[in-house]
Amino acid sequence: MHTNHIIRSRPFALLVCSLATLVLLSGCFSYQRAQGEPLPAETLAPDAWPVFETSPELRELMDTPEVIERYALNAERLREMYPELTDEELAEGRSLLAEDLIRSELVQGGLFRAWVARSDAMNASDKQVIFSFGGRLERFLRSGSYLTSSVEAYERRRSEIRSSDESLKKLGQLFASTRGLTNTDAEERWRLDDGLIVGLPESVPEEPAGVVLHITSLIENKYEHNILRRMESYGWAVAHLDSDIYVNGPNDLAAQERKEQQRKRERELYDQHPDNPSKVVMRENRVYTDAEVRLMGEIHRELWEQVREELPSVDRGFEIHPGDDIDSKARLIAAAIDTRLAEHAYASEALIDTLDALHPELAQKPVVVMGFSAGALTAPTIAARLHEVFPDRKVLLVMIGGGGDLLSISRQSTMARGGIYLEPESGPEPSPEQLTQLQASYEAQVRLDPLVVAPAIRDVPVLHIYGNTDTVIPTAAAERFNAAHANVDRLIHKGDHDTLFYFMSGQAGKIRSWLRDHGVE
Repeated sequence: MHTNHIIRSRPFALLVCSLATLVLLSGCFSYQRAQGEPLPAETLAPDAWPVFETSPELRELMDTPEVIERYALNAERLREMYPELTDEELAEGRSLLAEDLIRSELVQGGLFRAWVARSDAMNASDKQVIFSFGGRLERFLRSGSYLTSSVEAYERRRSEIRSSDESLKKLGQLFASTRGLTNTDAEERWRLDDGLIVGLPESVPEEPAGVVLHITSLIENKYEHNILRRMESYGWAVAHLDSDIYVNGPNDLAAQERKEQQRKRERELYDQHPDNPSKVVMRENRVYTDAEVRLMGEIHRELWEQVREELPSVDRGFEIHPGDDIDSKARLIAAAIDTRLAEHAYASEALIDTLDALHPELAQKPVVVMGFSAGALTAPTIAARLHEVFPDRKVLLVMIGGGGDLLSISRQSTMARGGIYLEPESGPEPSPEQLTQLQASYEAQVRLDPLVVAPAIRDVPVLHIYGNTDTVIPTAAAERFNAAHANVDRLIHKGDHDTLFYFMSGQAGKIRSWLRDHGVE
């Protein structure tokens, strides 16, 4: 009776509810400090860092104008929108619209460029996401890029192949025109949006604690930016690198070209189909009936089969067929992954070097490489590079939802394969024996995978935050990285990838405490 009375009492009920709410908001994280004596750091293989060749086309892009004008003001349209607008205000708007190039030079064989907007207000729209899914998406202000010759050639050829790019270009022009702007040819002429995109800090404190190098998730979101804003409030300057871990197979462009041919052929056949209801619906200016929608689906399925027979799909180049040389396939995958990871590392090196030149107060300050999800897969390699090229500088690594062994992650992730498609368009799937051999050969040949890099950064403090039921970057991959490093402090969330991010905002204080434990701030 006494116990029941206590439980039913209002103060006790409020206390229970408050505790339950606190647990819910905290997201159930448990901190586990690394146990035992740390193992000594190992050196990376002599051939770990690839050498990038510089093409004449890339050298031409070094001549990017000192003043970059992505948009021109449409004076006639602006006067319609704002009749009170004066000539002086128009002239001022033209001046503020431009960006000033502050660096354009080759870094490790790639072209690193950085620019500064004359007016953040004119570029505030760069941070907005058109499809924000209820405000869940957010992105940094883009102010530079790192571009290699192979990526430049790939993107140039892809834009020629993809007819959909023209539609996107028209959409961009329409979007600009609604704001009284006209697109120039600067972005396409100078390939400003190609390669890995970087962002300079929006502000640098007078006495900064150091630099947080933010490596974005695949779908950049407000949950990671909530952490970054907290880090800024603690006195850190936050720079950004847009992660892109997608790798292209050797036949990727040929596969894309074939898909465009298939889409074009299907469109032709559909327009010629005698039962196609589209023309009737358009002529009568009405919506489709349910029967017509079902008919359209049947026609598309029928025509797609015909198109596949006429124009068989082309493999991307990583697919495994019976009788294939598995070691050769593993070598292709390992080289592609090493190249992509090295691009992130070289871009980060150039970004930190640029920040030191722009803000001497940041030089020699600690650098915290903070990677989220896909960014956490590139973060160990970035930390290894910065630790190597800035040996007198404190480098720390914070991974949110990371792991090791990118080949296994690509095969097991419930979100994306990262471009590594092993199943052929036609023919049997790879056998278990082939996959086992591929995995072993990959691990023997790859040089910059987080699993291989981990022993080389054992003298870099690491905090790994991950979920114990993650399937996007499987928990087993996270723990495999931890074991390879052997000295990782862990903050383990009782949940999956989505809930990990949802509750991350409440962990900024824990990250700061961890940094202080390691002698920074």
